[in-house]
Amino acid sequence: MKTLKAPENQKQFNVGLEDRELLYREWRMKLRKGHVQNIDQYEYAIIDEEIIPVSIIELSKAESPVEYPDAYFNKLNSGKGKIIQNKVVRKISESCNCPAFFVVFDDNFNRLLVQEITGENKKVRDTTPEKWGKFIANLHKKKINEYMIMKSKRLKDKINDKSNSTTE
Repeated sequence: MKTLKAPENQKQFNVGLEDRELLYREWRMKLRKGHVQNIDQYEYAIIDEEIIPVSIIELSKAESPVEYPDAYFNKLNSGKGKIIQNKVVRKISESCNCPAFFVVFDDNFNRLLVQEITGENKKVRDTTPEKWGKFIANLHKKKINEYMIMKSKRLKDKINDKSNSTTE
C-alpha cells in the first residue's frame, strides 16, 4: 500500500489497494431491501460550523482513451441502471441545492471529461485537473458567498421582526 505525505495538520493516509467499503457494499447489495447507491464525492464547505453543500461528483475511470467525449457520455448515461442513477444524483443535488457532475479521468490523470448532471448545460468539458480544480475552488467561493448573503438576509429579517414587534 502506498502512503501519501499528508499536509502537516493532517494524519498520514493510505491509498491504493484496499477498498474498505467492499464488504459492507457487497452485503448491502445482497440484502435486496429497498434501493441503495453510493455517491463518490460530496463537496462541501464549513462556515460557522454550518455545512454548505457545494457539489455532488460521480467518478469513473476511462478504460481506454476517449476519442469522442460526447459519444462516451451518451453511452455512459444510457441503460436503465444509469438513468435511475442519474435521477438519484439529481434528486440529491436538488435537495442539497448544489450542482452534480460526472467526472471521467484517464490512467495518467492528465485529462478529465466533465459533464454536469444537473442544470441545462449538458455539454462535456474536456479539461485538465488544474482547470477543474480552479472550477471547483470557484464553486466553493460561489456557494460560500450565497450562504453569507442568505445568512445576512436572515439576520436582517430577524432584526426587522424584532423592531416591528416592539413598535406594535
